[in-house]
Amino acid sequence: ALCDKALGPSCEVKAAETSWPIQAHITPSTLPPRIRNLASLRPAMAARIAPAVRSLSALARNATCAPGMPARVASRGMWRMGRGIWNLPQRPHRRGKGGWRAMSAASEEELHPGHPHLNSSVESSTFEVFQALYEREYAERLKVANLMNSLADVAEKKKEQRAELASRSGHGDLQDSFVTKGIFAMGMQLPDVIDHDGVVDMLKRMVRDGERIHLDSFKRIIDEAMPVLAAEPNIQLIENDRRVVVIGDLHGSIADLLLCFEAAGYPGDDVDYVFNGDFVDRGEHGVEVLSVLLAFKLLYPDTVKLNRGNHEDMNVGRAYGFFDEVMTKYGTRAIYDLVGEMYTTIPLCTIIRNKAFIVHAGIPSLPGATIFHVGAIGRRGLKGTVASQWDVKDPEGKMKPRPSSLRMLEDLLWSDPVAPDEGAFLDDFSEPNVKRGAGIVYGPKMIREWLHKLGCKYMVRSHQCVETGAETLDCGQGMACYTVFSASNYQGGSNEAALLVFQPGDGPPQILRQRVSNPGPELAQRNRAALVNLVAANKKRLRRGFAAAAGGGAHIPLNVWGDVMRQELGMDLDFCKIRGELLTPVSFPSVEAGVDYNAFLDSHKVEVAVGKGKEQVVCGQGRGDSLQAFLPHRNMLGAVFRMIDVNGDGMLSREEVESGVEMLNQSLPEADRIDADALFAVMDSKGKGQISIDEFTEIWNISV
Repeated sequence: ALCDKALGPSCEVKAAETSWPIQAHITPSTLPPRIRNLASLRPAMAARIAPAVRSLSALARNATCAPGMPARVASRGMWRMGRGIWNLPQRPHRRGKGGWRAMSAASEEELHPGHPHLNSSVESSTFEVFQALYEREYAERLKVANLMNSLADVAEKKKEQRAELASRSGHGDLQDSFVTKGIFAMGMQLPDVIDHDGVVDMLKRMVRDGERIHLDSFKRIIDEAMPVLAAEPNIQLIENDRRVVVIGDLHGSIADLLLCFEAAGYPGDDVDYVFNGDFVDRGEHGVEVLSVLLAFKLLYPDTVKLNRGNHEDMNVGRAYGFFDEVMTKYGTRAIYDLVGEMYTTIPLCTIIRNKAFIVHAGIPSLPGATIFHVGAIGRRGLKGTVASQWDVKDPEGKMKPRPSSLRMLEDLLWSDPVAPDEGAFLDDFSEPNVKRGAGIVYGPKMIREWLHKLGCKYMVRSHQCVETGAETLDCGQGMACYTVFSASNYQGGSNEAALLVFQPGDGPPQILRQRVSNPGPELAQRNRAALVNLVAANKKRLRRGFAAAAGGGAHIPLNVWGDVMRQELGMDLDFCKIRGELLTPVSFPSVEAGVDYNAFLDSHKVEVAVGKGKEQVVCGQGRGDSLQAFLPHRNMLGAVFRMIDVNGDGMLSREEVESGVEMLNQSLPEADRIDADALFAVMDSKGKGQISIDEFTEIWNISV
């Protein structure tokens, strides 16, 4: 009654003999912030809901329904929490190209008052810039993963060398064993018998208290889960007609995993769960996410399904952060190797009979490929999920065909759909996924044909961060492709997370959206900092491109500047729209004068600060030419250096640096190859004869 009085006749609350809220349909979409907070009340606070509503009743009378709003809000935002359902009011959005966009908190006029030519007439999207930066970095890190893949034999030899050094010294190699000491030996120990309540308690302690699982318990879960996963076929089949929940990419977000369970209920015998890959990397809690998912798989082997994602790959994990997470928490490579072995046991896709095909990314591009070919992939022999460019060239540099099983795996785990208005030609066939550097892009017709073969109406995939957590691609003939992403505010962004719920019957899935916390206004600032870093790291390449476009002059038109930026940086972004983020009145004095590209590039400075505290030595712009050769490849160099560090002490001699640079140079064009002596001279400014790998990856300071 209090809710009805406070929110008006459009709000319906059904009472029940329980302290949990049962139903609350709140239709006003433009609630003031103080009223909107009412919807964030957790079930534990339900006993205080009446006083809270009473105190807000005066404010609530001012809330009005949006024009054309139905009597009840649609399923978007509907959540099941415990035994109750809350319909969360959605935050206001600005509608932009490609979907709902969260706009930048600061207007361009605030950046350059008095210089209107620096302000775009079209308002740029903060998420659009974030997405372009993310996609570019993703492709760059894939190069690192490919390099690690091509150096797998080198890594094995270095592991043997470490073991030999350990045997000579009479001490075991702790980095290649499951022995832990000090802080590495801390964490939750699981009981001998793991039950449902124990896993739920473990998850809540991880989120609430930041606890991590002990190495022994983590290893035990992996050891017990591997035979269970290995016994599953490549294609898991759900034949019953009960509720199915699909969770997309989690990327180490344990808080989002807890919210997913609060929304749709915990796994059990009465609901099927499909976790659609990319459990680790990027986020800080990949170990915890894996622990919970594998524990539930052990408890409910018939109703919990895991699909492999492209990040369930040892070399990808070295490039995207999971390796560093494991080493930070446990200090041993052995557990990381065990996780890599477990990856090969994870099935590849799930089919809800006569309803949906669920896979991490895409569909096979091989002519005549069927679901039976997917079922025949020998996944246990595929530790990597993508063929690197070094693996698919013959000695003369010509492309050679990849094994069909690896090609299909890459298509399933790395591909992206393209809507007809983004590339109408793709409605009929697939093309290489140039933006990602792996897999294919495919159109609605390919999806329809694949679903026809399976007798399904819907395809569900993940793999892509979308701003609203889920997107739908209409494929025609009553068929659709859903993309679902379940890590909110991914990489510091502003996206929502989502999950899909298939109810019994043949209807489409319900989309539930969430986020762990509201994104702050700092995303626009982080975008600008990332753009500055990108320009500074690629000054040499950009200067060549600008010079060619200028034809000997010092200025170029704004649109030409934007084209060169897009081409040389490999980004699908309209730089003219965000010129106010990068150009200044000095580098862009007027539209008539154009962009002074030398002034633009020279304003981006690179410094290297070697050492710490009083020992720190700063090498500034005086060595700018030599620094520019290293900066674009610092991530790849860091990965190679870690691989060739034989004794694992984090220090490299001149010989080891030369060996690592030689490996990397084999993959680089001649114009971009690195001078090992110059690199070592910059790093070893104190003349100690060795350099620190950690310092190498942290020393770069870029300013504008």
